[in-house]
Amino acid sequence: MNKKGTALWKDRLSYGFGGFGLNAQTIIISALLTYFYTNVMNMDIAKVGMIMLISRIFDGGTDVIMGIILGKTQTKWGKCRPWLLWTSIPFGLSIFLMFTVPNSTDLIKLIYVFVTYNLSNSIVGTATWLSYNTLLSLLTRDQLERGMISTIRQALCPLIEVFITGITIPICVHFGNTQRIWLIVIGIYSIIAAVCGMICFAGTTERVQVEAEVSAEHAGAPRISAWAQFKSVLSNKYWAMALALWLLLTFYNIINGTDLTYYCQYILGNANYVGMISVAERIPVVSATFLLPLVLKKFGKRNLSLFGAVVAILSHFIVVFCPTNVTMIMAAAVLRGIGFAPLCGVIFAMIADTVEYGQWKTHIRAEGIIFSAATVGLKVGAGIGTWAVTSFLGAAGFNGALVEQSASAMTAISNLYKFGPIIVWVVILLVLLAYHLDRDYDTIINDLSAREQNGEM
Repeated sequence: MNKKGTALWKDRLSYGFGGFGLNAQTIIISALLTYFYTNVMNMDIAKVGMIMLISRIFDGGTDVIMGIILGKTQTKWGKCRPWLLWTSIPFGLSIFLMFTVPNSTDLIKLIYVFVTYNLSNSIVGTATWLSYNTLLSLLTRDQLERGMISTIRQALCPLIEVFITGITIPICVHFGNTQRIWLIVIGIYSIIAAVCGMICFAGTTERVQVEAEVSAEHAGAPRISAWAQFKSVLSNKYWAMALALWLLLTFYNIINGTDLTYYCQYILGNANYVGMISVAERIPVVSATFLLPLVLKKFGKRNLSLFGAVVAILSHFIVVFCPTNVTMIMAAAVLRGIGFAPLCGVIFAMIADTVEYGQWKTHIRAEGIIFSAATVGLKVGAGIGTWAVTSFLGAAGFNGALVEQSASAMTAISNLYKFGPIIVWVVILLVLLAYHLDRDYDTIINDLSAREQNGEM
């Protein structure tokens, strides 16, 4: 292969559309699912949060298994693409099933939620998402090209978020907020997810093949054990930093997604503000992310992300000082979207870059384990984050079946939305200050190229 590989515009757009459709699941779970369970199916918010926490831990185990399976997959389509072919339709169906909760006893509802939530996340979702995320490291080795592919993906992903968060609750509320109307709307999103997964399979090509790895495979050399790969990942400091950044972005989305709905309904007095505020934040995300390739080469992923973190922190103070002014909250959302865009746009390229760093440091290339281990940490952390948010609100007395919440619940909803995002972005800023892989990447690639020409990893 050539030193870095070259992806085509077909790959960039197909990969981006894959993220566009698959992201429907993420947005539905982070922004809508808890609301549906509590306000439509009248389920207890603390019990829902506990189910999601337990499920995420179980989900982490399936990620490790899938990472090992990916490492062993060899087909005419490559390692990752065949899994998109095999799982895209089941993935879409699993999203729909999460909303088919039977109108039965509380226990039956909880059991059904546990089963369908894990089907969508721990089984089908794991196979689909891990294959999709790992695919980025196999399209090209060029860090700028990876940045381009990642930014296109992340520019398209917010479009589905704007669409879903902008219209779902207003449409469902308008038609009575019944389970039936939710099933119709979610069914449409499920079809979109499945189709986009198939587009990603059909339009991409896996170009990265390390000669030393291929030669060892043909020579019948023993495979590197999953445990050896896992140990190499744990010694990869930049993988740990990239995972922390991905996890923190997820924490932000959990707070912003879950609590925003309650904040609009109970603090601002109108649940329909959710769509307006979400659109106000996501349109700048899309616009700014599309512009990232123009400045990525000059400033690098880390420096652009640092700038964005500062903008996000400063902009959210507008909410602190104007907590009930819808106009000012929307203005803060616009600025926060600009700040969110850089790190959102490059985070998956940053994780993919750690594959090369890990190979350079340990002589083991473990893209499957790197992405599966990252996903394990993310999902367990996301489960903890969801549990923390729901437990915080539950402990304050929140009850979705009530038209009016208690004073303590109102205070909890308000404080979580005002101060939670600021804390998250400050931690992001600190992690980015310690990240220097952009600076060293070209040297690492040159060293790897020289080693691989000599048949070494």
